[in-house]
Amino acid sequence: MGKLLWCLSVVTVFVLFLAGCGHTQKMYGEEELVEELKSRPDWVTDPLKADKEKYYAVGVSEYLLLQNMALAAGETDAQRVMSSNVGSEFSALLRTVIVQQKLAISPEEMAQLVEYATGTKVKKMRIPSNREDFYLARFKRYEGNEVKYYWGSWVLLSATNADIQQAKRDLKNGAANKAYEMNLSEAKRLKGELDKIME
Repeated sequence: MGKLLWCLSVVTVFVLFLAGCGHTQKMYGEEELVEELKSRPDWVTDPLKADKEKYYAVGVSEYLLLQNMALAAGETDAQRVMSSNVGSEFSALLRTVIVQQKLAISPEEMAQLVEYATGTKVKKMRIPSNREDFYLARFKRYEGNEVKYYWGSWVLLSATNADIQQAKRDLKNGAANKAYEMNLSEAKRLKGELDKIME
């Protein structure tokens, strides 16, 4: 009986030791902020809304070894976000016009127009923009027994509302041209309705 109690005591101590060690060990993928080039701006977590003059977009990059690589990747992502947002806004407008004006365009045809205008066209679209601000931070990442360091960036871009409207007109023209290519009977009427709203 004494040996059994002694064995149980040893096992208990060993289990408690392992549990204690587990608290200090970092989980795979756990990260720690180790350096910032400046204080984190509010727009990183609270994006700026468009105003009378400018339209904003924030891009993010992660897991890059060099600051300049992180900054370039963040800017590219911000440009993608801006184009995607403009595409989504135009997509909603296009659907609204088709439904409200009761155009004889099937759901399948509408999906093709939306996909072309907000998928194919948006991917090729580059809206003129300016870098308003950026935030760079360096992180330590635990990957099993290894510790890796990398830079992450947040980039704030702005575009003038005039450039945003031009981008939407480009999407409108693309959708109208696609409607003609598809030989839609309502192509002319669709273009006319979009022109009335957007010109």
